[in-house]
Amino acid sequence: MGKGMNTKQIWPGISLCETCVHGRDVQTARSRFLLCELSASNYNFPKYPPQPIGRCIGYLQQDNPKDGTGLNEIGT
Repeated sequence: MGKGMNTKQIWPGISLCETCVHGRDVQTARSRFLLCELSASNYNFPKYPPQPIGRCIGYLQQDNPKDGTGLNEIGT
């Protein structure tokens, strides 16, 4: 596995995309999508993965997660 390519798992109902450096929030007037920026360079990652994502080999945690709970990771 490459640098940062470890598998993480979080609590059910919370998506890894919310706290991943590769995740980007895309909003329209009526919808919200989580874009996986890894999809631009690796076809194994869907552009807009179905949510919530509980495991991902491309996950890299942000320095300051959006939810601020600190409870996102429960395993490696």
